[in-house]
Amino acid sequence: MKTNAARRTRLTDQRVTAIMSRPAVAVREYATLSDALTAFAASNLRHLVVVDATGRCLGLLDDRRVAGAWAANPTCFDGIRVTELLERDQPLVVSTATIGQAAQVMHRVGTDAVVLVDAVAEPVGVLTASDLIALLAKPTSE
Repeated sequence: MKTNAARRTRLTDQRVTAIMSRPAVAVREYATLSDALTAFAASNLRHLVVVDATGRCLGLLDDRRVAGAWAANPTCFDGIRVTELLERDQPLVVSTATIGQAAQVMHRVGTDAVVLVDAVAEPVGVLTASDLIALLAKPTSE
């Protein structure tokens, strides 16, 4: 029987791309909160990647931040660009990172998701806390 510490080490050493739930859904930097709301509704996701005109990742927008903007000003959706809601410290992780490295970034930034980017900062996918929980909840083969 494998010890919990050995299983944990094995899990944290896996590549993030092995467990991401789906590719990233992106909105352009000039998109408004109305555009983001449409993308959230169409994708049924809680996180959107914000990209510039060349497709490079600028950051991660979550539904809670959009809800907070709405709570502060319910008429703001057409007047605010998604980039205005991005935090300074963005949760970006190279797609070759391990699950342990991604979890460290999530913890440091205080978020429940990270954007996986390639060598030129184009989004590859999103890794969420739900993906990590699903991995931990898998039965182990002994």
